[in-house]
Amino acid sequence: MSILELRTEKERTLFTISLVISCLFWAGLILGTLGLGLMYVAVGAGVVLMSQAMFLAALRGNGVRITKDQLPDLYARIERAASRLQLEKVPEAYLLNDRGFFNAFATRFWGRDFVVLYTELLEACDEEDGSIDFIIGHELGHLALGHLKFAPLLLPSRAIPLLGPAYSRACEYSSDRAGTVAAQRPEAAVRGLLVLAAGGRYAKQINVEAFLEQRLETGNFWSGVVELGRSHPYLPKRVGALLADTRPEVAVPAVERNPMAYVAAPFFGAGAVGASAMALVMVVGMGAAIAIPSFIRYKEASAAAAGRFDLPEALSDSVPNEEPIGEMKAEELEALTKALEAAAQQAAVEAEKEGAQLEQAPAALPNEWPTQEVRPAAQEPEKVVKAKRTKVKKVKAPRAPKKPKAAAEEVLY
Repeated sequence: MSILELRTEKERTLFTISLVISCLFWAGLILGTLGLGLMYVAVGAGVVLMSQAMFLAALRGNGVRITKDQLPDLYARIERAASRLQLEKVPEAYLLNDRGFFNAFATRFWGRDFVVLYTELLEACDEEDGSIDFIIGHELGHLALGHLKFAPLLLPSRAIPLLGPAYSRACEYSSDRAGTVAAQRPEAAVRGLLVLAAGGRYAKQINVEAFLEQRLETGNFWSGVVELGRSHPYLPKRVGALLADTRPEVAVPAVERNPMAYVAAPFFGAGAVGASAMALVMVVGMGAAIAIPSFIRYKEASAAAAGRFDLPEALSDSVPNEEPIGEMKAEELEALTKALEAAAQQAAVEAEKEGAQLEQAPAALPNEWPTQEVRPAAQEPEKVVKAKRTKVKKVKAPRAPKKPKAAAEEVLY
């Protein structure tokens, strides 16, 4: 059996939808920003990788690496589970005591797979009932099914309310199947989920049938609102799904969720959907901030490179009732030319007449008050009396009106 057959039908469907949406987003980001948007994506990826590298550095400094020489029994479980789930290489595993943190997870960094197991969770499990093998197999299932490999590609769709959490919950159901394969016993898988629900001390005392009945209460309005915003399904529903897969004879009725929960979940979900909506707004806002200015600059650069500006169209748009100048008829152009030539000739004739009148005007004026010198008698030669000169005012002839210019203006307009 191929490990990919462990994927639930719901995960396959949601994966296809998420892949299409994410590819459209990345294509729009690249084409709409001419590749500049990838710079911001690279910055964000760098921040994520830096934080992940710091976490792994702290993990290696405080955790215990599980190897053949260090915790060999636990390493043998991990090695056996990796073989059953068809992993090519045993991932690097660590045991970490984080002050009662009750969890385990898998991660990926630069193509390397890691598994982190918390001490409190393993101590709560029985070493003989297979619950430890289920928990290890569940985390290795995320690696074997490619949930972490495709996570960067599906990042845009994970920010969409309802869709992102729904795909994450579907992945958890598939990983539960992988944990069951690793443990080789369905009851071990159920026991491991009960440990997560009640802890090691009370897990063995839980009535499984009564626990399954709690599933029916998860279909109400508020339970649906909370679950639709979570990345993990409710534990009673996970137990019911495992029993439905491994024990067909056990009747596990489906739980119908209140339809109004889908409407309210994006606003009142358990914080996850609200964060997803905020992340979606940030992604869209960043894309718009990058794409719109880039598109405007690209449009302006294209127009400048083309160097095309249709003047007749601009004139016809602004003055729709007048014909463009470029479309004047030949007859109208010839008449206008003749009128301008006639006006120029008339202006030249009038200018010659005006010049002739100005030349004749000074000669026609009599010199009635000449300047003359009066000499006295002979006995007084030393005294010379000069008569006073009287200024003669020249009268200019009136200028003729400039009719040629007015005539030319009449023709033009």
